[in-house]
This record gives sequence, structure tokens and C-alpha cells, in this order.
Amino acid sequence: MEKNAADGKGCGESANRDGAQGNPPAPSVLLTPLTPALAGAVSRVEAACLPEPWGEPAFLSMCRDGNYLCLAAVDKESGEVCGFGAALAVLDTADITGLAVLPSYRRRGIASLLLSALTEGLAARGIKVLHLEVRESNASARALYEKAGFSVDGRRKNYYRRPQEDAILMTKIL
Repeated sequence: MEKNAADGKGCGESANRDGAQGNPPAPSVLLTPLTPALAGAVSRVEAACLPEPWGEPAFLSMCRDGNYLCLAAVDKESGEVCGFGAALAVLDTADITGLAVLPSYRRRGIASLLLSALTEGLAARGIKVLHLEVRESNASARALYEKAGFSVDGRRKNYYRRPQEDAILMTKIL
């Protein structure tokens, strides 16, 4: 099950890095591996972005599970965790399980940075194929993924709740 904010469940953003269209310029962010100390803050980002968050215990578990690659985006000026990306790797494939950016940080390229870093990190682990699900209505997330090289390869009927909606399946070959 995927929990993307630029995902399949809510907090999408496009890859606008220059503050065009009245958006503030991109903050200086640090992408850092998820640690237990950051799990609570990442969980708050998730809760702000997703209608069915997993919660802090799930992120603590991901910290201990070597099959996950989880990154937190931290605003260098304020120290605020403003986004996260997570993926589960199994053999030579991985599923992007979550990608979210706080509403006040969206449309500044942070989701693109997280997605690129996840992709690079997974490729370094020998991953050859990435999969994800995204809400059919989440046009900004779908555009982000398409720009990053993902292509639509299926649909899961009524996959999401709150509201009920189909998931669009996307894949990228690395």
C-alpha cells in the first residue's frame, strides 16, 4: 500500500524550484536518513498530508528495517521537517511507499528532490524497477512522477478510501 502525498493520497507538488507563479523560493533543505529522533516529526508531516496516516510506530519500524530507504527533508533555516520519502526494497524492485511535503513548503521542488534522492539511493542498492500507486485525482503528483520517468501501467479499482478512489499504478525502470 502506498502512502504518497505527492503520492497517491494528498500532498502533491510539482517540481517548481524557482518560486514561479507567486510561490516562495525553495528553502535550503537537507535530505537526511530517517532516524528514530525524526520519526515523530515525519509522522506529523504524514498526518498533515494524508487522510489515513500510518503513524510514528510505522516510521520507527522503518528505521530498524534495512529493506526501507526513508529520507526526511529538513529546512536548514528553521530545522523543521518539511517532507519525507520512503521506499521498500525487495530483491531488485522497490515500492515508493510514501512521499509527502507540508502544504506551506509545496511547489518549491522538495518532492522532486526527495524522489530523485530515493531513486538514486535505491539504484545504488541494485534496484532495477520502481513501483508506486497514486490517487487518480492527484494530478500534481502524477505529473511529478511522469516528469521523473514513471509511466502508467495499471489501475487498482477503489484502492483508496476517504474518499474512495482508484489508484493509478506507475513504474520506472532504472
